[in-house]
Amino acid sequence: MERKTLKSKISHKRYKKAVFERVVIDRKVHGKDKRVFKPRAEKKESNITQRFGTVGYCSIKDFKNIIKRMSDSREKFASCLNQFIGAVTDIITDEGGLVEKFSSDGILFYFPVDKNFTDGSMRAVISSLKIRYRMNKLNRSWEFFRIEDSWNIRIGINTGMIMIDVIEDGDDVKVAIKGEPAEIARGIGSIADAVKILITEKTYSDKGFKKAHFKIEEPYHMHLKVTDYMAKVWQITGMIRE
Repeated sequence: MERKTLKSKISHKRYKKAVFERVVIDRKVHGKDKRVFKPRAEKKESNITQRFGTVGYCSIKDFKNIIKRMSDSREKFASCLNQFIGAVTDIITDEGGLVEKFSSDGILFYFPVDKNFTDGSMRAVISSLKIRYRMNKLNRSWEFFRIEDSWNIRIGINTGMIMIDVIEDGDDVKVAIKGEPAEIARGIGSIADAVKILITEKTYSDKGFKKAHFKIEEPYHMHLKVTDYMAKVWQITGMIRE
């Protein structure tokens, strides 16, 4: 606990006092807010590195409406969400990627490009196809009464210099993926149509991406309102079996 040396204005004696932050509890006691004090949290160690690689964002389409529709069955919603997060995490990590925690309506993931992983863009696209296939299996296992209740994912993939922030909080290690390439991938993955996997021009032209292995539609442009960026994208519809 951090301590600070203070001086009394009356006795002029010096004493040490712990540094606390004030927290207001959201309840009333005799018509007034009850306040408590708790120590400031210890700073978490952060290790930021800049690396070249491919980043993707897998989001659930109409996630807010899904929450409303499943408001009467919170246990089932929690179970479905945990299975989705677990499936994405398993697939990405099995292919050698890193995964951020679930936020908003999706998950950000990253594949490095280095001596060990020269085909980061390939791994990102293959993982995306696996995620889409796994999501179809999950929808069937959840046995929704209506087709429109199914969870539909969409994925945006981009390549560039990424900021990787590895945060160590005791025994827990968290990954934060930052930078413009990540924001572009998030923007594409957030507005794409259901079940679509879209890659940017930088991913399409990356030397590690083998175009001959995939079924690819003709490119078109998307306007990303958040970054005010016009992205040229290609849709990946599947793999070509040899």
